[in-house]
Amino acid sequence: MKTQKTYITFLLFFLVGSSFAQVTVGVKINNPLFYGSNAGKFKALNGKELTHWGNWGILNAGAFVHLPIKKHWALHSELLYKNESAHYYYTATQSQGEASYFAYDYIDMPVLLQFEGKRMFRGFLQLGLSPKFLLSASFNREDFEAINVYNSFNKVVFAAHIGGGVLWDIKRVMLMVDMRISPNLTAIAGKVRDVDFSTARSTSITLVSVSVGYKLTKK
Repeated sequence: MKTQKTYITFLLFFLVGSSFAQVTVGVKINNPLFYGSNAGKFKALNGKELTHWGNWGILNAGAFVHLPIKKHWALHSELLYKNESAHYYYTATQSQGEASYFAYDYIDMPVLLQFEGKRMFRGFLQLGLSPKFLLSASFNREDFEAINVYNSFNKVVFAAHIGGGVLWDIKRVMLMVDMRISPNLTAIAGKVRDVDFSTARSTSITLVSVSVGYKLTKK
């Protein structure tokens, strides 16, 4: 995908150009018990009322790069796998056991501006944006096999991120624990099968995630 390649190339050039700084690279993983997503208030094409919900308890993980740029300020970028879904059934004529759902996976690439203290153990706040690149999308129901709906979903979705946490700076190792709210700025899709996502905006919430990084250079 051209957009994805361009974005990755930009990040690589940025990191190479900043190689003189104290770059920290590492891995990030969320606690599945404290992660959830909601697809927003999507509608039925036939106008009937829907009962809908998202998902909870999903494992997401990836890598990060942390780059100090000024006192109290840093750039924090991530490459994350994210799993989301949208479950629904017709309120008047179906039960929850007859629910259908869309499942869709992304590569999420946040670039965050981070404000932090200067002590070894310090708090921080994050704010930023990201493109989310679609990997797969399927329509699922208990009585038949999953249907590939990748071509009906938007291949790139943009999201905002706001969060915060605590950071331990221990010699060459960095430990971070954070929480984050990530609302989509654009729709995940338009009209797909019997529903319309065009006016809905999904949101994901990570209440606990842990990152462990290694500093590549010394101060």
